[in-house]
Amino acid sequence: MEVNLPVCRNWRAVCRHRFQELRILPHMLFSGRLPMLLISDVDHPETRNLYSLPDGQVYDLRLPVPYDTRCIGSSHGWLIFLESVSFVVTLFNPFYFGNHKGTIYLPPFLAAKDYFETNKDYDLFPEYYITKAVLSIDPVSSPNYTVMLIHGEDRSLAYYNSGDENWTCVPGSPLFSDLLYSNGRFTAVSLQGELYSSNPETNSPELERVTGPLYRPFRSTVRRYIAYDRNKLLQAVRTVEFFSVTNADVVYRTRGFMVFMLMFVNGIYEWIELEDIGDAALFVGDSYSYCVKASSFPGIIPNSVYFTDDFSAVHRQPNQYKGPIDAGIYMIGDGSLRSHYNPDNIDKHLVPPIWIMPTL
Repeated sequence: MEVNLPVCRNWRAVCRHRFQELRILPHMLFSGRLPMLLISDVDHPETRNLYSLPDGQVYDLRLPVPYDTRCIGSSHGWLIFLESVSFVVTLFNPFYFGNHKGTIYLPPFLAAKDYFETNKDYDLFPEYYITKAVLSIDPVSSPNYTVMLIHGEDRSLAYYNSGDENWTCVPGSPLFSDLLYSNGRFTAVSLQGELYSSNPETNSPELERVTGPLYRPFRSTVRRYIAYDRNKLLQAVRTVEFFSVTNADVVYRTRGFMVFMLMFVNGIYEWIELEDIGDAALFVGDSYSYCVKASSFPGIIPNSVYFTDDFSAVHRQPNQYKGPIDAGIYMIGDGSLRSHYNPDNIDKHLVPPIWIMPTL
């Protein structure tokens, strides 16, 4: 035991110093298994804060993330950005700031560069060329990681394995909506609800089609997300209604969610609709899609979907945001909607919050 004491003291000293750097106070609630909201702060435009769902409090951490920059992804505590001039993809962990471990520069995403060089008159802003990006694993915990993303007007897949010189585009991709990583494979869901699987670490990472499309009489526009509830794969279908579309503004609201579970029926995989997801709570948006056990976290509502605004209009430019336009909690049981984070400056031009899993 005496041999371990100095190590423990050193570790406590490191933790204490890190918490001081991050402005973390004893009353703040953190869990490595519950997402928090990364929110903008108009009073400190070069930083963002965290919103804790269990206690409904804003934690004034002033993490070094500019308030007007869209993250193309958030997973394992890392934020993913696309630089709009060089098209370099950057991995940034705000909980490691001031430490060289917290920033990783990946090669330029040349597919985006080629697109904007060819379409100079098109007004799509570069940070919206990529719909979503996810990490396979925390790069600090393992040097062998993969980043996969959905990109372009055709919403196809591309990936980068650590150590590669360039990004690799996956041929034959349908239009994709969401991605996740589990057990050495990436799984993606298309806009039609089809499920595909791929392993970019192999020499031939072709897409394997797992299910056919999932058709229902959905209202208006839908967006799809996939997440694991322990060993069960869920697909959440988000229905969004547009009230008006003008050159200056888009008015839209989420109307509800339908949740399906992947099951093996009569020799094939099928999506089976669920009327109740029990003690589970889903978290969806521009980030990695999470599913947590609600009873493990005070204040988290079971049988619900927590969502953030992830609508990417091709005409949306920086600073066009007006707060979290479309965010809330959908109650699966009765179909009602509730709010979670209500900012004081909703009239300001703010990038919508994004879920992040703190790495502390």
